[in-house]
Amino acid sequence: MYKIAIPTYNRYNSILEKTLALPLNHELVYIFVANKEEYDNYEKTLPKDKYNKIIIGELGITNQRNFIRNYFDEGDCVVSIDDDIERVVKWDGNKGHTTVDNLHQLFILSFEHLLRENLNLWGINCVANPFFMAGQKEYSRNLKFCVGCIFGFINDKSIMLSPTCEGKEDYENTILSYSKCGGVLRMNWISVKQKPFNIGGLGGLQERILSSRTSARYLIDTYPNYVSSIFTRKNGMTEIRLKRG
Repeated sequence: MYKIAIPTYNRYNSILEKTLALPLNHELVYIFVANKEEYDNYEKTLPKDKYNKIIIGELGITNQRNFIRNYFDEGDCVVSIDDDIERVVKWDGNKGHTTVDNLHQLFILSFEHLLRENLNLWGINCVANPFFMAGQKEYSRNLKFCVGCIFGFINDKSIMLSPTCEGKEDYENTILSYSKCGGVLRMNWISVKQKPFNIGGLGGLQERILSSRTSARYLIDTYPNYVSSIFTRKNGMTEIRLKRG
């Protein structure tokens, strides 16, 4: 059976209406917070039937993702979910998408597919636009970005992320998993609905803009065989493009 890891920071008042409102098996949910103060806030606010355990990890999303890998046993199947997900959606085969009502079944099928492909990371489409979702294969295993909002992995503690990659740690996670296994499984028919830069979370907008610049430069310098270029969006965020695997 898989486990569900939710890294979270300062969203104890909203997580119940977002991620913890999803149709999850809450007995499998492990909530990772940054410190004792955060632990107390979440423990006091959240109903006990919404999670298995609250764990004090580390501050910063990259450090927290590394902590999560070290917390679970080698070979464990783990689903990581951000704390601000509103809905998980699937392409309806036409011009729209519908809500995924059975996430347990989706996660089980994802890990079964992962094992058949002999890979250790699955991800979802980074955009929930049905037009773009329609133009892609249902599944792919080449070098495609596995966005950090929801992904699953078979735990390999040798895959550790650099603190320099804060804010783009999901790109490094994708690259390292692809490099190790020769592919990553992406379910291009699945995506999520969430609002960017919500209050709370691990870092404000300006901090994320500066971090995106540093991490993008780190990625293209460290992984020239996998990163083709970097560019800056109108909102100031620096992004990278992966090479076609």
